[in-house]
Amino acid sequence: FNGAFLTMNVFLTLFDDLAGVLDRTFLDDYMLIDKDLLENVCSFLGPFEEVINELSCDKKPTIYKVLPLRQCLINQCTIRQDDHDGIRQIKTFLSNT
Repeated sequence: FNGAFLTMNVFLTLFDDLAGVLDRTFLDDYMLIDKDLLENVCSFLGPFEEVINELSCDKKPTIYKVLPLRQCLINQCTIRQDDHDGIRQIKTFLSNT
C-alpha cells in the first residue's frame, strides 16, 4: 500500500497540471481518468500509510500498537453507503483476502 499511496498521491497533486504538458497521444487516456476516484483512493490509502509509518519506528517497540492499528484498518475497510463504487470494489477485494 505504501508505494501505491505515494505514487497516487503525487499523481493527484500534479493531476490538474498534467493536461498542459501531455503529448496528444496520452491526453486521451488522461481524460479517461476519474479524478474523483483518484481522490477517494488516496483518502482510503492514507490510513494505511499512517499505520505503516507508525509501526516502522526504529527507536521504540511498537508491538503493543498492532492490535489497535489492525482494528483501525479493518474499520477503514468497512463498506459505507456513501463510498465511491471503485472504493467499494477495493474494500470487497480486501475483505476476501
